[in-house]
Amino acid sequence: MEGVILPIPTPFDEKGNLSLDGYQDYLDFLIEKGVNGFMVGGTNGEFHVMDVEERKELLEFVV
Repeated sequence: MEGVILPIPTPFDEKGNLSLDGYQDYLDFLIEKGVNGFMVGGTNGEFHVMDVEERKELLEFVV
């Protein structure tokens, strides 16, 4: 891997549910600015509080 790999936050709504609305726009913006890859579910991603289905949904969305 090379280039800029950015840890990205995970979007949640006000009830604490995974919220992917508008997330594609955020990812597209980062790509347009030169980000080469994303670290999904890292320390910024709240991965430790997500259940398995939420993790799968998030990873499939970003991939």
